[in-house]
Amino acid sequence: MNGTLLASAPVAAPGRVREPAAPAFDGAGLLKTGAIELGDGLRVWFRPIRPDDAVRLQEFHQRLSPESQRMRFFSPMRELSGGLARRLSRLDFQRRVAVVVCLPGDDAIRGVARYELVRDGGPAEIAFVMEDDLQGRGVGKIMLHLLARYARYMGITHLDADVLPENQHMLAMFERCDFPRSAVWAAESVTVTLDISRGSCDKHMLAG
Repeated sequence: MNGTLLASAPVAAPGRVREPAAPAFDGAGLLKTGAIELGDGLRVWFRPIRPDDAVRLQEFHQRLSPESQRMRFFSPMRELSGGLARRLSRLDFQRRVAVVVCLPGDDAIRGVARYELVRDGGPAEIAFVMEDDLQGRGVGKIMLHLLARYARYMGITHLDADVLPENQHMLAMFERCDFPRSAVWAAESVTVTLDISRGSCDKHMLAG
């Protein structure tokens, strides 16, 4: 689902934290804060995750249905521990990157897309989770393109996602994306590989 850009502005680097250091955003300005109007008229904001988002991540997780929790973590996870929330919000924006979606005027997290580069030269592993009422509305596809453009700038050529076979929203999103893809089906999961060295990353950009 295509989105319409409304406004955007560069993001300032987050405040200082002890571990790890505050992310240093790249000079190309590929990760920005910006508003997009979805095809159904809903206006949403995207921004890089910040170290102070740990509590917001926990609150976001509590709002997810058990089914959405299972689709993300492959089993129901009723609570997101403080330690895990801190790990998921304190990123270096080199090997670990995440973008969140919010509603205008509300800093509560409504969705998260992230990738992690496990080994140099290999694919980055991506994961998405959205509040139930945002699923199937094109938000994930926009976040995928934001991450893909940043990953391409960082020299990453492929993204991998492990998806439950019954996660039809996620599989449909990958089917509609603009990158060549392959899928390996197993009994308990589907591994989707996207070739982001080909295809357009600019369809949903938050221009400065």
